[in-house]
Amino acid sequence: MFDNLASVDTSRTNWRIKIRVTRIWPKSTDNGNIFRGMNLILLDSEDFHVHAFAIPEIWNGIANIIVEGNLYEFFNFTVIEATGPLRPVSSNYMIRLNQLTTVNHLFGYPVFIPRNKFELSDIEQINDFATLSDTNGNATYAIDVVGVVETIEPVNVIQTHYGPRQFIRFTLYDGSYIKVTVWNQLLEDLDPILEDNVEHPHIVILAGFRPSVYRGIAQLSSLPCSRIFINYRQHGATYLMRQKLRAIGYLA
Repeated sequence: MFDNLASVDTSRTNWRIKIRVTRIWPKSTDNGNIFRGMNLILLDSEDFHVHAFAIPEIWNGIANIIVEGNLYEFFNFTVIEATGPLRPVSSNYMIRLNQLTTVNHLFGYPVFIPRNKFELSDIEQINDFATLSDTNGNATYAIDVVGVVETIEPVNVIQTHYGPRQFIRFTLYDGSYIKVTVWNQLLEDLDPILEDNVEHPHIVILAGFRPSVYRGIAQLSSLPCSRIFINYRQHGATYLMRQKLRAIGYLA
């Protein structure tokens, strides 16, 4: 008997869930030299997702089992309230794997769990997200948005205290416009667009991006949890955006 992710709370630890790991990314120090643990997003068949975390000692014991996109059974783990800014999902709880957690890879399991879940916002809504921030200027949640890539700039490099960082800026359009900055390793997700080997228009889903306001103008920037999906056919958002663009005359 499996528990639904929506029912998971702090009342006990003997939860048993059947999930897909949709995203994995490391937590490290700002300079990237010290590994602090691994973050995961878990999604179940009820289309509910939760952020999970494993400290290095726990992750080292399961790293050879867990692959992004695969299905798993997780049994026995701690649940805490989700706190802090820029949370990757809107769930009120977060899962912490511990020394009692059992992880089993589910091969060919006869259940449908989506490849991803997105909590999509319209670009015109982003200013509200960006202004609902803490004293450090961080919004409560990272957000997801879908639109067409326009006016993409070349790769740039900026020198920081931790060394050089690469970035690309582009404009995203869904009927409204917003500037987007993509940093470092995530630039690889844009290679098909930069190399122009993917169909036009370039409809992208930006998942887990940071909303902010600079000089009164809303913008988005990538985070370690961010992903970019180009012309992603495994989710209806791409089709719906294409229909919207036709309705407003952007596409013939």
